[in-house]
Amino acid sequence: MLKTISTVLLSIIVLHGYSQSAYEYFSSINEPFEPINKDTWNYIKQVSRGNNARRIDKKRIELINTLNKAKYEVSQIGAFEGETALRNETRDYLNILLLTLKSDYEKIIDLEQVAEESYDAMEAYILTKERVNIKTEAAFNSLRARQSQFAQVHNIKLIENDSRLSKKLANAGEVINYYNKVYLLFYKSYWYETKMLTALEENNVGDMEQFRQTLASISKSDMDSLNNLNSFYSDKSLKEACHQLLYFYHGEAVRYSPDQVDFLIKQKDMTDLKGKIESKPKNKLTQQEIDEYNLAINEYNEAVKKFNETSNYLSKFRTQGLENWNKTVEDFYNNFL
Repeated sequence: MLKTISTVLLSIIVLHGYSQSAYEYFSSINEPFEPINKDTWNYIKQVSRGNNARRIDKKRIELINTLNKAKYEVSQIGAFEGETALRNETRDYLNILLLTLKSDYEKIIDLEQVAEESYDAMEAYILTKERVNIKTEAAFNSLRARQSQFAQVHNIKLIENDSRLSKKLANAGEVINYYNKVYLLFYKSYWYETKMLTALEENNVGDMEQFRQTLASISKSDMDSLNNLNSFYSDKSLKEACHQLLYFYHGEAVRYSPDQVDFLIKQKDMTDLKGKIESKPKNKLTQQEIDEYNLAINEYNEAVKKFNETSNYLSKFRTQGLENWNKTVEDFYNNFL
């Protein structure tokens, strides 16, 4: 699970066909983005791979320091022929990135701490990250428009940097957004199954049946949603891993969990019957009561055996599905980030 926001960063730009002074001015403003790109990539790698919070925060602080240094350097640049729009736009963009990594980061961390309490909380956590990304992307687009305007006025031709790092940074937001869409489809059923299993462990028939019905409905609906989601270019691995788990959750809720609900009812009936039998003196028990009790014990023992076999079967395929999901997510990020 991603632990904080992804950041849209400026690609380094190569220029030619320029007047020397305009080029030098543009280059001086753009120069700080090289270390920013490097530190941002290090930060994104830590976040996307779910590394520990201390390591992530270390990279975040390194990036904040780099952004502060860049902001200072840009702020010291004067006007070019009386024009400060490009400098100011660049400074404003750096300010938004800093805000994202400070106050927005704190808000997201607060949401992360409660994200696993419900699907709605997890959705709010992810959607908040996406809204922050939209804000930074809007600032990025505004800066790019200002760069293009400056270049056009001063006869500068802009060429996008096609370095490997620049391509990865440009691709990072798309990769993470796609993952988030698939992850939410997975997480909804995962959360309801967790609640259902908790109810099973607590012998809560009412809650288990409620969560079972919800899981059956949601897993089916989200399989349909997943089928309507495009692959990530030609890569279907994340979709397929998610579908495998949703198919498991649906089968569990529809085919196997009803028997587990029935077992809980039988378990309660057996406990009640045992209490009733043990409350009477042995010499007061009728042969019919003894025979019915012995039959109930045999039936209950068979039910326990079936319950354990079903639980072990489901545990095996649940573990396989989750292991495959986690490995697929890791491979997905390794391939595209």
